[in-house]
Amino acid sequence: MVKILSRITLVAVFLAVTVMAQEFSMDQLKELVASNGKSYLQPLATGFGTAMNTGLYNTAKTHKTLGFDIQLKVGMGMAPADKPSKTTYQFDLSALNDITFSVEGYSIVMDPEQVFSDRTTPNILGGNAEPFTVDRDYAQGEIETQLSTQIKAAYPLLTDDQVNAMINDMGTEISNAIDNIQVNSIPGLKSIGGLEDFKTIPFPFPILQASIGLPMGIEPSIRLIPKFEVPGDLGKAIGEISAFGAGVKLDIDRWIPVPLFPVDLAAQFYFQKMNIGELLSANSTAMNLMVSKKLLFLTPYLGIGKESSTFTASYKMEGDTEKTDFEIKGKNNMRFTAGLNIKILVLQVNAEYSMGEYPAAGLGVGFALR
Repeated sequence: MVKILSRITLVAVFLAVTVMAQEFSMDQLKELVASNGKSYLQPLATGFGTAMNTGLYNTAKTHKTLGFDIQLKVGMGMAPADKPSKTTYQFDLSALNDITFSVEGYSIVMDPEQVFSDRTTPNILGGNAEPFTVDRDYAQGEIETQLSTQIKAAYPLLTDDQVNAMINDMGTEISNAIDNIQVNSIPGLKSIGGLEDFKTIPFPFPILQASIGLPMGIEPSIRLIPKFEVPGDLGKAIGEISAFGAGVKLDIDRWIPVPLFPVDLAAQFYFQKMNIGELLSANSTAMNLMVSKKLLFLTPYLGIGKESSTFTASYKMEGDTEKTDFEIKGKNNMRFTAGLNIKILVLQVNAEYSMGEYPAAGLGVGFALR
């Protein structure tokens, strides 16, 4: 059951890998990694960072000594994908080499930053990647200028009118050359059939979590996704997937000198790491302050947290001996959480909703002996 559920952790990544393989040359991918990868993958880092830090607690009350709980947690980061500002970025054209081609045997070299008038392209949340818009007036003028220079150098006795006549005769080839100036970036997840109308892209993160009570209101816990490989060619290409986390929750209200203090208060620190073969690795941290109140078998809880996430993407291009790595910091910062824990005998179920850079939802089910 755990193995099956853990496979949905990286659905978004698998889809992204599939999309990245569509009509995109290795040279273009290398250019993307070098200077545009951070912008393209930024929502992935924030989405998974949000999911990883969801569901870290379900009550502010710590376990009694040797009390424990084991739960299956599912955190869901929900990346908004309803506006172009959320699903696109401006491609850094300085990553591209000069555009070179020939017209009637004459070599033409142009700066891509001058050629393309629009370089808006999808990030990982976006849709299809269309070719960048070419500034035809600039391209036409630049081609004619370079042709004129080269023709005059080759035939110094020609007059300006004769040179212009030669260039006019090349009109069809010049037009075809401009038509063939195309650069596509990587499409996003919404280019996949069935996802194009999604207003929110989910980033799921299921994981096992276990906690135990120690003296003085100290409650350490661990989280784990055992190593597994997705079946088939995709699994072989990506490699093994795993995650591990550890944290500690500390009882605060026991130190408040107020008899019969009406609520439970606790502070928590958590660190987690996720690996996706040799493609991606992620670290996340969270510091939470929470309050809860048990009412029979119901325990509503509130929390505020400070969090961060960092992803490292690694690519080894064909022909390269070393990997290309770049780091992406998620935009995760503050988080506000409201949730409800239901405990009947030893069975407990909790659900929560968080507001931060991205909203998040969490669900947990398991058993506890407090």
